[in-house]
Amino acid sequence: MDLTERINKLGIETAFLVGEECKAFHDKNGFSFPFHLGDVDLLPPEELRIAGANAYLTSKTRYTPTLGIKELREIVAKQFSERTKQEYTAENVIILPGGKPAIAFFMQAFVNPGQEVLYPNPGYPIYESQIRYAEGSPQPYPIVDTGSGFNIDLDNIEDLMTFNTRAIVLNNPHNPTGDILEEKELKNLAKICVKRNIYVLDDRAYAGLVYEGSDLDMASFPDMKEKTVTLGTLSKVYAVPGMRIGYAIGPTEAIEAFKKLATNIHSCPATPGQLAGLAAMRGCSNDALKIKELLRRRRDLTVKLLNKIPGFRAYRPKGAFYAFPRVDEAMEQTRIRDLEEFRRKVSQDTGVFFCTRNHFGTPDASETANYARFSFSGINETEIERGLSKLADYMSKK
Repeated sequence: MDLTERINKLGIETAFLVGEECKAFHDKNGFSFPFHLGDVDLLPPEELRIAGANAYLTSKTRYTPTLGIKELREIVAKQFSERTKQEYTAENVIILPGGKPAIAFFMQAFVNPGQEVLYPNPGYPIYESQIRYAEGSPQPYPIVDTGSGFNIDLDNIEDLMTFNTRAIVLNNPHNPTGDILEEKELKNLAKICVKRNIYVLDDRAYAGLVYEGSDLDMASFPDMKEKTVTLGTLSKVYAVPGMRIGYAIGPTEAIEAFKKLATNIHSCPATPGQLAGLAAMRGCSNDALKIKELLRRRRDLTVKLLNKIPGFRAYRPKGAFYAFPRVDEAMEQTRIRDLEEFRRKVSQDTGVFFCTRNHFGTPDASETANYARFSFSGINETEIERGLSKLADYMSKK
């Protein structure tokens, strides 16, 4: 089959490939421990479930406006205005089928062929994929191990910027490390973007899931409202990743451009999902806090147990639902030098499935440390304890 050259510019989200391995192992052995995917197995808020079910039962399944149901856009704008202390209206919001379209739409709307876009590395692989598909020039900036967690290096980022730099992608809280950008760092980065006239895609998919530290949006800083498009989603905070309701919020010109793209690609998000999301945003803040607290407990347990495993060293993430332990000593104990080979061997011997740093962008030549990502969002505390105890027993025999 003779496909276009541009389709080869798209990458994939390789965490889903680990999911296929996990399923095959489970089908064969009757058990597995799924630490690999940022799925959420918690019960969504009751009002959300009822609203979604009622939408189907009462045939509320017709098209909505391309931008989404106005009431949902209004409440997104209201809550975002309260978060940022900026004024947003429904005209600044488009509802999307999940958060990913906002990444693609931003690149298509803002990036001309050859223009540079900075993105975090390690980081969510769809950033680089969509930059390439838009014929931009992807420029990774490193997320560095500080000795107490992970963070960006502002001096390094500014050094990477050139006259051809068009935009920068932020992910806060960050996948895969689970760390956050504090107010001082965001403020300084905002000044750089204003000085250099650089646009920002602020990926806030994990907003609301910050356990310690600040939970801030780039648009809240001086002169950044007109330079920032913020990605949001209901998937994480309301435990509904399969409902596929996200949004983008930004300048009206950007939202009008996104509307054109949406009209050509998906028409509108699913109506029942939008109505369920509206119910959640109107009255489920306490349920969101309960979900966050359950994830906090899983985080604390996961990190505690990871640090008891021979060869694993993990920081306590401040946000999202990932731990990112260093595994160099564990690889030495198993006498396996290749990180992907180490992952496959450990998973097949224990049933504990996880991702590695290599699933989140191409490592820079200067990187020497090896890391794994353990998601605690799709596995309960009992299974976390069973799985990581099994992994500890396995490593203690190496």
